[in-house]
Amino acid sequence: MLQRKSIPKRLREDKTRRQCNIFSNSFWGWLLCLGILAGIGCLPAWSNPPGDRARFANPIVKAEKNGPKGWKASGSCSFEPAHDGKWSLAIDSTLTPGAGYDKWVTQIIGIRPNTDYRISFDRMYHDLSGRSPGYHVFGRDLDIPKCGQPGIWERFSIQFNSGSHHGDVHFDIYHWHHTTKGWFRNFQIEAVQALPLEPGGGQVLDQTNPVLRWEAASDASFALQLSKDPDFPAERTRTVGPILDRDHWQVDPPLRSGRWYWRVAIASAALINPQEASYSQAKSFVVGEEATRVPSLETPRSITPVLAPRQIVVNKQGRLLVDKEPVFLIGLYCAMENREPVSEIDGSYMTLDNVASCEPLFKELVDAGFNTIQNYGNGTSHDGRTAETHAYLNLADRYGLWVLFEVQRESVQAMNKVRVEQEIRAFAHHPSVLSWLLVDEGDMKGWSPVKAKTMGDFIRAIDPSRVVGMVLRDCANYANIVDLLLPISFSSNPTPQYVLSEWLVGKQTVAANALQPTVVVPLLQAIKEEEMYEKLSDLNVGRNPSFDEVRCISYLAIAAGNQGVLYGFYHSSSNYMKDYPQHWENIKRLASELRERTPIFLGEKVDPPVKMSGEGLVSFARQHGDSTYLFVINPDVSPKQLTLLFNQEVMSVTLLEKSQDIAIPVRKFSTTTKPFKVQTYRMRMRRTK
Repeated sequence: MLQRKSIPKRLREDKTRRQCNIFSNSFWGWLLCLGILAGIGCLPAWSNPPGDRARFANPIVKAEKNGPKGWKASGSCSFEPAHDGKWSLAIDSTLTPGAGYDKWVTQIIGIRPNTDYRISFDRMYHDLSGRSPGYHVFGRDLDIPKCGQPGIWERFSIQFNSGSHHGDVHFDIYHWHHTTKGWFRNFQIEAVQALPLEPGGGQVLDQTNPVLRWEAASDASFALQLSKDPDFPAERTRTVGPILDRDHWQVDPPLRSGRWYWRVAIASAALINPQEASYSQAKSFVVGEEATRVPSLETPRSITPVLAPRQIVVNKQGRLLVDKEPVFLIGLYCAMENREPVSEIDGSYMTLDNVASCEPLFKELVDAGFNTIQNYGNGTSHDGRTAETHAYLNLADRYGLWVLFEVQRESVQAMNKVRVEQEIRAFAHHPSVLSWLLVDEGDMKGWSPVKAKTMGDFIRAIDPSRVVGMVLRDCANYANIVDLLLPISFSSNPTPQYVLSEWLVGKQTVAANALQPTVVVPLLQAIKEEEMYEKLSDLNVGRNPSFDEVRCISYLAIAAGNQGVLYGFYHSSSNYMKDYPQHWENIKRLASELRERTPIFLGEKVDPPVKMSGEGLVSFARQHGDSTYLFVINPDVSPKQLTLLFNQEVMSVTLLEKSQDIAIPVRKFSTTTKPFKVQTYRMRMRRTK
């Protein structure tokens, strides 16, 4: 066996000095140093440049004598070693009585706007009971999925866009009371970016459809721009995306000869705000005069669209049309009669007996004025009960109800296109299906706009006759992704004034900022949540909204330009409208009124022939037939003074709520609007010759 000879100490020292002299005395050594320093800047494509790296104020990786610096606790929180000795943020929500949540709060430093970030941390739970914990960042609350098993550390990671947020932003991690105990540590954040690789540098190509390649994180999705102008003007730029789970794209259709420029960006940034997307530096190449088309790397599978019984579209004006006629949706969320799930494992409510019990409910809905239902927990969403789902849709077909059909949730969330296509084709022949709904509250589950667009485009290719919708809490990033937005708000403070402000401000008008026509139909939580509000009963806060309050919120939604209202929840494990007979009668009474007034709501939006004064009042007007209808809403808890000055063209005025004709000899009318009241004035106009 060969033995390595030892080197005398003097020779080792001489060798070290000679190596150091290379860097200190030699021109080539200095050049080598510069090369090494330049190489340090060659970070991975999805990293921030040096000095511009976002970070947690304190990542929580070691013990700290005076508690975790940079973090503040609220409720039953502690800083302690877990059972394996790793110091962590602990939240024991089992110790906290009442409603609300316990949380740790810190800051993330150095955030850039409209940039995709990946946040990750380790978490462990004592048990898997209760609802999922959550975290708040970039103005959004999101759920943290439970671990696979208790007592084991698991890494959680999620990627999303910072939007308009920049600088130092708050980050909360919280548990709802009466949930479980959890530990959290090792918080990291990194920017996700892309770097174009080839072709570049003005390379001359002999292909008209070259393959463009970039360096990328394995789980990112991308948008790509191609132009003959290095400034990428919108009118001369082709944008492609999202490109999901790939680091290349083959140009199609082929390019003309000449110089071309291309660049790449994270897809969610490009989809959310195309004007401010953080694209990479551009690379250029030249398509030669003799270039030819080469075979494609991938041959796309052709999809044969289904033959649907109706045509449902959103037109350029943002109106939802069924067979070319505008519609106004009056809907009930979770429309199922039997309130108990069939299986405690999958939570499904769908059995043939349960479906049969829905027939009296469907008749009651139609008689009351409802025209839309949502099938939360449909037969295939959990365990493949296809026959039961057909029976449910057959019943809806028979009663003329439209169904907002939630496509198989687990398959959509996992981007399982084979399973999704099977479901679409299985149920597309039912005329009751109005829209295919994607992942319920996908924004809370970390299901990105990129995945929503990819799956939405795939579903539209299979069934181009229907629209794609989504129930969301934060609609801002999905306005250009789906055709039908169903914003939902769960208020931790169920007082009417809070619900009005929380539910309406910014959530229903999001379509106004959309780059493509989008229909918004808000989902109004019209019933108290038992598990939350029973804890507030001692405060005399938790209760169902009154008829005037629900009516007020509904008309405010219409004033904001929404094309309908959904009421929830009829059937749920913790909410059940029919447990409150008077409240259910109020909801049906309102549905009847909305159905009667649907032709007015679908009328032309006009400026009313009247000047209105009244601080804090909201109004909108519609033209229908020979009359103009003015709706005046008081969303406040206090009475408001209203004054109307009618034009000379107004011949007569009727207050519809009281069937009262109003005399206007001096063209002026004053009255007081009570809290949460809606007043409707029908004005008949003089005929012009």
